Amino acid sequence: MKRALLVVCCAPCGLWAQEAGSGFELGATLSGTASYSERLTARPRSGAPVTGGVRSLLYPTWKLNQHWGASRV
Repeated sequence: MKRALLVVCCAPCGLWAQEAGSGFELGATLSGTASYSERLTARPRSGAPVTGGVRSLLYPTWKLNQHWGASRV
């Protein structure tokens, strides 16, 4: 148990050291939502009172070195 706790505590330190100084990087954000409203069943919609949605965003970056990078806005 102590060994597992040590590995879990030290893992973030090792992961931070893995960032490259240059190259291609692809960041992503994913979010979702669920909504309930009686207005969704009112005319002209005539749907279910529950609806959901998902949004994903990908943002590529080309890192030239530690201080410079290019990305599309």
